Amino acid sequence: MTRAFLYLQITSVRNSLVQRFRRLRQPKYLFGALAGGAYFYFFFFRRVWHGPAAGAGPGAPGALAASLAPHLVAFGALVLFIITALAWIVPSGRAALQFSEAEVAFLFPAPVTRRRLIHFKLLRSQLGILLSTFFLSLIFRRTSFFGGGLVAHAAGWWLILSTLNLHFIGASFAREQLLDLGLHPARRRALALAGLIAVVAGCWWWVGGHVPAPDAADYAGPAAFARYCGNILRQPPVSWLLAPFAWVAHPYFAPAGAEFLRALAPALLVLAAHYWWVTHADVSFEEASIDQARRHADKVAAARSGDWRAARHPPTKARPAAFALAPTGLVAVAFLWKNLIALGPFFRVRTWLVLLGLVACFQAWAFATDHRPEFHTVATIVPLAIGGWLLVMGPMLMRRDLRLMVTHFDLLKSYPLSGWQVVLGSLLSPLVLLAAIEWLLLLIGAPNLGAAERAPDLAAGALGAGTLGIALVLPPLAGLLLSIPFAATLYFPAWAESAGSRGGGIEMLGQRLIFFAGYIVVLLAALLPAVACGGLAAFIGYKLVGMVCAVVVTALTAAVIIGAEFAAVVWWLGDRFEQFDLSAETPR
Repeated sequence: MTRAFLYLQITSVRNSLVQRFRRLRQPKYLFGALAGGAYFYFFFFRRVWHGPAAGAGPGAPGALAASLAPHLVAFGALVLFIITALAWIVPSGRAALQFSEAEVAFLFPAPVTRRRLIHFKLLRSQLGILLSTFFLSLIFRRTSFFGGGLVAHAAGWWLILSTLNLHFIGASFAREQLLDLGLHPARRRALALAGLIAVVAGCWWWVGGHVPAPDAADYAGPAAFARYCGNILRQPPVSWLLAPFAWVAHPYFAPAGAEFLRALAPALLVLAAHYWWVTHADVSFEEASIDQARRHADKVAAARSGDWRAARHPPTKARPAAFALAPTGLVAVAFLWKNLIALGPFFRVRTWLVLLGLVACFQAWAFATDHRPEFHTVATIVPLAIGGWLLVMGPMLMRRDLRLMVTHFDLLKSYPLSGWQVVLGSLLSPLVLLAAIEWLLLLIGAPNLGAAERAPDLAAGALGAGTLGIALVLPPLAGLLLSIPFAATLYFPAWAESAGSRGGGIEMLGQRLIFFAGYIVVLLAALLPAVACGGLAAFIGYKLVGMVCAVVVTALTAAVIIGAEFAAVVWWLGDRFEQFDLSAETPR
């Protein structure tokens, strides 16, 4: 059957490529393909054609010392351990291999054994693994630590990805067997989590009793701190726990030659053990695979018709409202009430009170314990960096939910509402969600800034004013950022629908790059008035009333200007919504 499976896979790939080339006749796919091709050339392929980077070999500028290799292997083993642990704890679905509806109709009734179906799945997964290996090798080529060579690093990536793929399949088979034995997923998840906590607690207890606390030399730099943490991971019993994962990660960090071949043998042994585990597992996956293929086909059909939610299963029970909706009031609040119900238990007062309690406990522990300034620096940089990334990228990630409005235009236009009311209502729920997350991250990072900088006066004075000012600016800024992809949906519905879909391919990547470039340009243009007026207010306020008041005045000025821009944009988009004709904009 191997030749038949190869023929089926090659034919499917060929037909997919032919279909992609045919749709390049449409401008939105052609320009997307050009943008995606330029991206891959400048960021990946140019490095191959121009030779290896100057810093790719040992001893080159910016290369890490060879003595860090064992520690990097230990860190890689820890990451693999976490990934595999989540594979046993998080999933709750039944064992199912991904097959299309055509493959189910063709292969399942055929005289093909279950083991051959598994081999077909493994054979098909290798295409994605090889592509991922190729691009990961290109991405990390300039940061090759010890000059192991592109082929050695590609082999390391292939071993890691193939082993993880086999482990995920084997774990799903094992979960199915436990379910057949009567072990409910919730109980299985609780047992796996309890076992993981017990193992981590035991290792933590051992480390606390046998490993000295880091001193000033261990904080001298990233390399010194990496050596300290690596030494902990390389000592028993932690090293015993991470040994199989270290075998898999070692070939990637090993230099080419004899050391690479020595590291390759244990990794191949682990891969072969996973292959035997998967191919000899006697688990019935056909029924779940058929159901998965049907649901996937429903989602594809819904996506092609523009309705991304049509294929989702309805909730098994009614969801409670986040707050009581008054019979009269601002129409946008009714949209917010409806959308918060759709978000489920994540956006409930109880959930956010628990999160605030956890933040308060973390801050109390951070300031009650004598930590070094480096700890407060990390506690400041990490949440604020996540908040900055989320503020910029969050609206792009949420644009799919904004695009759903296009599919309900006929219903929305039948409401006795103005266009700006519909637009504000559609933007209000992602605005509230994004602002709440940003405030939570701000509460984590801002209090640690003064301790990190060893400046108590800063933490008590300008730091408090700056935190308040950022909190004031965040809601209108989030609304303005969310308006940009919303405007793209109204003015370029066909492009927005294509760029926001789940499809792959270089042309889809190019469309997303084009939209992101336009998003950044419009964002910078929108922020120019607020930055200019805020800077002028900061200069005048600092000269007249001092730093703290100047920060508050600057934030208020920026918040008012951005809020006015957001209001103007909502009014403008409302007018566009009233004039929008779905049949003319998207003939399909």
